[in-house]
Amino acid sequence: MPLASLTKIISSLAALDFVALDETIETARGEHFEVRDILAMIMVESSNGAVETLFHHVVQKNHIEQEYARQWFLNQMSKKAEALDGRGMIFSTIDGTDASENSA
Repeated sequence: MPLASLTKIISSLAALDFVALDETIETARGEHFEVRDILAMIMVESSNGAVETLFHHVVQKNHIEQEYARQWFLNQMSKKAEALDGRGMIFSTIDGTDASENSA
C-alpha cells in the first residue's frame, strides 16, 4: 500500500545526505527558507510543495540534468530505504502521491 507520509520521510532523509539543516533554499516564488523549515513543512503539514522545493534544491545543487532528476532522486530514496533495512520499498513519486490515475 502506498503511504505518502512514509515516502516523505524517506525523501527528507535522502535529501539530508546532500544538504545541511541551516542551508537556505529559494523557492520558485523567490521566498527563502532554511532546510530545517522546509523539513518541518514536510513532516508537520505533509506538504507536497515543500518536498518539491527540497527536491529541486538538491537536484540543482548536484547539477543533475532535469531530464534525469526524478529518477536520480528516486534512486537516492531507494538507497536510503535499503540502508535503513527497508528492502522491498518501491518509490514511484518523490512525495508519495499516486503515480498515475491507475497506479498508486
